[in-house]
Amino acid sequence: MNSFYICKTTRQPIHTEAENAKESDMRKRQKAASTLRYVSMGLMTALTLTQLIPSLELAGIAVWIGLASFFIIEAIGAMPAGQSGLRFSTMGGELKNGTVWFLIGLLACIQIIYVLSGYLIFGHAYIDYDMGRIFDVMKSDSIMRLLVIIPLSAWGEEIAWRGFFLSQKPEKASYLLWALCSSVLFAIGHVSQDANPLVLFGTSSNLICSLILCGLFHQTKNCMISTVGHIIGNYAEIILILTVFWK
Repeated sequence: MNSFYICKTTRQPIHTEAENAKESDMRKRQKAASTLRYVSMGLMTALTLTQLIPSLELAGIAVWIGLASFFIIEAIGAMPAGQSGLRFSTMGGELKNGTVWFLIGLLACIQIIYVLSGYLIFGHAYIDYDMGRIFDVMKSDSIMRLLVIIPLSAWGEEIAWRGFFLSQKPEKASYLLWALCSSVLFAIGHVSQDANPLVLFGTSSNLICSLILCGLFHQTKNCMISTVGHIIGNYAEIILILTVFWK
């Protein structure tokens, strides 16, 4: 009786020269993106912390660095539109999410509560401080111009702090811990350079609001949605001040 043996050979994948070049290019892109990520995060952190030094006014540059880094990294990675952290096309579906609207409502309520409680604790000094801080951040003392600038400012901050800084967290870092770190920096970037209880109270509102915005971004991975929340929250605060307290 004859025995027949069938030898099976394992086919190894054959990489063409074009495929090898593509893989090499991808590795170079990933390395460039990784380098840019950590350099930009370091610069954003250092520049934001200068807000604590009265003689320096460099904290605003951190937002521009975050903005540029977001778009450069997305371009380097050739990010598909559906996976981008800045999506317009998916907003309709995301805004149907009940959790999203709960967080947006919570954000607006927190900002209103801080205005009311700040007035009760510190009197009109808190209103003057809050509006002065807003005018300073927006680089404008015109109410009408301020109302126009708010959406643009919120959009830029969300791309920089949520779209870039938060989404590019180190792989091993906890999301909650990184959200807290980014929120502390976000709050410092908005702090007045006079350290007193009123300022600390106002800064705590930025910290809490930033954490809620981090939650919004985590829910959708879309900084357009956190931008919507940011704009609504800011308008709620400013409209309350202008209609009730502003003289």
